[in-house]
Amino acid sequence: NLSFQRMSGLDVSSRYLLPTAVGDFSFGVTGTYLNSLRIRQAAGEPVIDVLKDGTLGEFLRFRGTATLGFVRGPLSANVLVAHIGR
Repeated sequence: NLSFQRMSGLDVSSRYLLPTAVGDFSFGVTGTYLNSLRIRQAAGEPVIDVLKDGTLGEFLRFRGTATLGFVRGPLSANVLVAHIGR
């Protein structure tokens, strides 16, 4: 395979646990930011800066999630919110 793909970006993640008298709460966030994406589909073809040129479909620069959890003994509940877009 003579094609290649190079990307750079930033991934972040954080989680916090809060023990209380009624149970344990957890909070978390994660995110990914894509700074650059360069692709060459075949040998001899030009390198395409996908994010700058807007070619090869839509690529997302940012995606992230936020979570909220609760645990008390054998019971647990979790909520996840995901964001995918600009």
